[in-house]
Amino acid sequence: MLKTLEDQEIPSDYFTSADIIKAIEELNMNKSPDEFGLCAEHLKFSKNEIAPYLTKLFNNIIETLKTPGTFKTGILFPVLKKDKDPSDVNSYRGITVTPVIGKVFEYCILPKLNLQNITNLQFGFTKGLNPLISSFIISESKYDQTRKNSEFYMGFLDVKSAFDVVQHDIILDKLLDLNIPSFLWLVIKDLYSNLSTKVKWQGDLSEKFSVHQGVRQGGILSTHLYKIFVQDLLLELERNSLGLNTGNIFVGTPTCADDMAFIETNRDNLQIMLNVSERYSKQHHYKIHPTKTKIVTCGKVTNADWTLYDTPVTISKEATHLGITRSWKKEGEINVANRIKLARRTLYALMGSGVHGTNGLDPVTSYKIYNTYVLPRLLYGLEAIPLNKTNNITAGIFS
Repeated sequence: MLKTLEDQEIPSDYFTSADIIKAIEELNMNKSPDEFGLCAEHLKFSKNEIAPYLTKLFNNIIETLKTPGTFKTGILFPVLKKDKDPSDVNSYRGITVTPVIGKVFEYCILPKLNLQNITNLQFGFTKGLNPLISSFIISESKYDQTRKNSEFYMGFLDVKSAFDVVQHDIILDKLLDLNIPSFLWLVIKDLYSNLSTKVKWQGDLSEKFSVHQGVRQGGILSTHLYKIFVQDLLLELERNSLGLNTGNIFVGTPTCADDMAFIETNRDNLQIMLNVSERYSKQHHYKIHPTKTKIVTCGKVTNADWTLYDTPVTISKEATHLGITRSWKKEGEINVANRIKLARRTLYALMGSGVHGTNGLDPVTSYKIYNTYVLPRLLYGLEAIPLNKTNNITAGIFS
C-alpha cells in the first residue's frame, strides 16, 4: 500500500514564500528557544530574508517525502500540575519545545490537510469556536432539565496521560481514512518516525531517548491529531443517540480536546456511554481513570451507581470541567467565590511589583496590569454559567 501511495504524483513548488511568511506570523513570541538556540523572534524579524530558503527546504521535503532529523527532536520540560505532590513523578506534565523551523513546517502543512470536525461538539482548538461553548451547553442543558424536574447527570471523563499514549499507527490509519493528499500522509508518517526527546531538569539536559507513542504537547499538529484520534468515539455516541438531545439537536458530548463531558437524563444510557468509552479506550490503547472520572447528579437521585473497567465511578457533589466548578445547587455562588479567591491571590502576588495604592506604580500602569492579569482571572468562565443578581453584585464589589 505504501508503494502505491509513493507512486502517486507529487506536486513541485507546493509551498510559496507567502505560505512560509504566513506560517512564521503564526508563531508565538516570548517562548523558550529550541535546542538549537532559535526562537520565534529570530524568524519573525527576518521572515522576508529567510522565506525563500525555507520555501526551497519545505518543497524538497514534499518532493523527497523525507523530513530532516532535526524536526524530530525536542526538549521536554516537566511542568508540575496544579496542587500536585512535587515528589511524585506522575504529578508532572511534559511540555516539549520542538524546533522552531519544524513548527513553521507544521503550520505550513496544517491548512493543506483541510481537517474538518465531523462532530459539532468538539470545541477544542477549532477556528471560530471558543472552548467555553461546551460549558455553556452544559449550563443550558442543566437549566432546561432541572426546570422540568428531570433527573440530570453530568459525567466528566479523566483520560490518563491523554496526549502521551496516542499510538502512531492508529492516528496514521485514521488520517488515511480522511482522504488527505497521499504525499502529505507520507510526510506526516515520516515526521512521526524516529522521534527523540531530551529532558531538561534544573538546567541539565538528559541523554536523548526514542519516542514511540504520543503526540507531543507543544507540537503544532498535536492537538489536531488528538482530535482525530477521539472523534470516532464522539461520532459513535451521537449516531446512537447516547447522550442528551435538546429537541432534535444532539448535545450529549460537549468536548474540548481531551476534556470530554457526558450529559444525560437517563442513568442507564449514561452507563452505556461509559461502556462504549471503555471499549473504545481498549481498542485504542489508552486508559480512563475510573476513580478520577466524576459524575455529578442533579435532582432527587437515589441508588445511582456507574462503573468503568468494573470499578465504581466517583459520584460527586462537585466536579471541575474547563476550570468551572459543576454542581447541582449554588453553581453561580461557588464559581464567583472561586474566581474572587483566584483574583485576590493574583492581586496580592502583584503587589510586590508595585501594584498598590500608596507609593507603588503610577495609577495608569497599575490599572493596565490589573486589567491584564487580575480581571481575566476574575471573569473567566462566568459568562458560561447562570448568575443571579447577588452573584453579579459580589463579583462587581471585588472588581
